[in-house]
Amino acid sequence: MGVNSKYLVDNNYPGSDLSDKFPLQLSFVCPFPDLDPRLALSPKPEPYTDTWLHDHRFWRHPEMVEGGYNYYQYRLMRIMRENYYRGKIATEPQRVEMEGKGVGLPNGMRRYWSIINNEVFDLTDYIQRRGAPFVVAPDERNNETRSRMFLDDGVHNLFQMHPGQDITEKWHRYFARRPVARRLHYQCLRGAFYVGVVDKRKSFQCYFANYVLLASSVALTSIIFFKFLAALQLGSRREPEEHDKFIICNVPCYTEGEEGLRSTLESLATLHYDDKRKLLFIICDGMIMGSGNDRPTPRIVLDIVGADPDVDPEPLSFLSLGEGMKQHNLGKVYSGLFEAAGHVVPYIVVVKCGTPRERTRQGNRGKRDSQIILMRFFNKVHFNLPMSPLELEIYHQIKNVIGVNPAFYEFIMMVDADTYVFPDSLNRMVSCMLHDSKLMGLCGETQLANEKDTWITMIQVYEYYISHHLSKAFESLFGSVTCLPGCFCMYRIRAPESNYPLLVSNNMVKDYSENNVDTLHKKNLLHLGEDRYLTTLMLKHHPYYKMKFTSDAQCRTNAPDTWQVLLSQRRRWINSTVHNLLELVFLPRL
Repeated sequence: MGVNSKYLVDNNYPGSDLSDKFPLQLSFVCPFPDLDPRLALSPKPEPYTDTWLHDHRFWRHPEMVEGGYNYYQYRLMRIMRENYYRGKIATEPQRVEMEGKGVGLPNGMRRYWSIINNEVFDLTDYIQRRGAPFVVAPDERNNETRSRMFLDDGVHNLFQMHPGQDITEKWHRYFARRPVARRLHYQCLRGAFYVGVVDKRKSFQCYFANYVLLASSVALTSIIFFKFLAALQLGSRREPEEHDKFIICNVPCYTEGEEGLRSTLESLATLHYDDKRKLLFIICDGMIMGSGNDRPTPRIVLDIVGADPDVDPEPLSFLSLGEGMKQHNLGKVYSGLFEAAGHVVPYIVVVKCGTPRERTRQGNRGKRDSQIILMRFFNKVHFNLPMSPLELEIYHQIKNVIGVNPAFYEFIMMVDADTYVFPDSLNRMVSCMLHDSKLMGLCGETQLANEKDTWITMIQVYEYYISHHLSKAFESLFGSVTCLPGCFCMYRIRAPESNYPLLVSNNMVKDYSENNVDTLHKKNLLHLGEDRYLTTLMLKHHPYYKMKFTSDAQCRTNAPDTWQVLLSQRRRWINSTVHNLLELVFLPRL
């Protein structure tokens, strides 16, 4: 154990099998009764050789017969296992079989080794010499013995009759009624005749796992490759012609500040699109005062659009999302013209003010409820159904005050209240819709407005980019983008030729206005990721229409700039993604 590396190299020991340099006492590893301690698997070594120094068998220590010290097991192997063990020697089953038949060996020779429990045992010397090859006794004792056979005759015959084979089944059958004898013989085989384990690296199981890994790697590489192909933008961006379709620009508001709201509304007002054919439809989700604001969000919105502060419309009833009494809500409707940078755009502001019973968070029902107000209104316009008082007032303001029949509107662009939309984005999105009449939903590229604020925002830039130009661009090839972000997307209200309702169909309104959120799955769908679930419902109810992504339309939005807010956002996104993908898996015609 204290030999230096130079000595090992000089004796050509590295990489060699040195088992013979450490002789073992056979009676210690084969605990059979009355086993002659003189029996050995190797002869006496020459004095003072390396083998002699490690030879502590019976011939040198006769006192070991009765409770002696097992040097090989308790000294040598303990140190080797604790400090130098690296693994097991593996032998290919084909080699075991071929050498068992004598293939590759000198003429007339064969190797008597077999496999038991995926372990290889070699009894060649034992069988050819009819027992232990050597009888090693102290100098004063006789080296002769009447029998060198110490293994059961059945074990001897198993290895002699089935060389190179797996005899596990025969082994257990032979010792079926003698478990003690089986344990003793297996211990003896392990201690004296063990070669190694069966090499399974070329087995079917390993090859199958390798090919599965290879197939998965090829599939992933192919997907990434096709995603890059989908992201390629060959040629220059063409300028679309100006269109005259009537558009709803829907902006749900909650606790945003004046600066963000003003930036969003002014960006929508100054879009390169006919002002008379776009309508700002702003919905304030309750009488809520955001952190850092000096007045409630509805008041901020009304001040930005220039509404008369002395005008206070009557609160009107409508059906809202919620449980029990929360399903009844009141709202006020404001309308007028919003002037910004030379543009004059009509607007509708719906303020959810709540019932007199509400003391805190009056009127607040969530973003999904704000979207449902718009969807339910156009559903009733499309099917000419009875309306609630609030919906009647909205209809009156659009048709009689603004002067446009609500049935004329064909598209709804949804924008968050902290999003800046590029001037040409609306016209480009409408161009995509007109180019493909089967297109029912579309999203553009979302960029970061605060990308250099903190390192938290910096790490999100690339993630935002690849999520659009790789993931969404790849899904867009198949017309099935699984998530149209609520911060910047467009939906078709009805099909152009057939007048078939899409976003405002009965099934869409029914499923998206689900009140009974009684499972964790529904909570993740309806409360944590309503935008993604709206996309899922569109794919579910209109499988023959398309959802696509266009990189020509762009917007900017603020990303989380602190670690806690980022974690909260991604936790919601991940939960929503998983549960929406579960919904998509079971769609028959996705």
